[in-house]
Amino acid sequence: MADYDNTNTGILFFNDEAQEKQPDWTGHFNYKGEEFKVAGWLRHGKKTGKEFISLKVDTYEKPEKSGYEKAKEVAEKLKKEDPAEKYEGYKDESGNISIDDIPFK
Repeated sequence: MADYDNTNTGILFFNDEAQEKQPDWTGHFNYKGEEFKVAGWLRHGKKTGKEFISLKVDTYEKPEKSGYEKAKEVAEKLKKEDPAEKYEGYKDESGNISIDDIPFK
C-alpha cells in the first residue's frame, strides 16, 4: 500500500461547543510541505448580510512529545531507579537503613 501524499491538503472540523470568542471551525493544512493550523469564525457582512468565514492561519509547531510520551519516560526512569541508593550513607553494619538516622527537612 502506497503512502498518501498530504501535500497541499487540509481539513477543518466544526466546533459545535465553541464559546463566543472561540473559532467555529479549527483544523490544519499542508502547503508546499509546510504545516499550518487554521481557525475560522462564521461572520455576517455588515452591508450585505451574507455569511462568510473569517480565517486565522498560524504555523504549526508539532510538540516535541505528547503528555503520554513524557509520562511514560518518567515511569520508565522511576522503574530503573533504586530508591535505597539515596540512603546508602545511612546503612548500619548489617546493611539496614535506620529511619532515625535519615534527616528530614
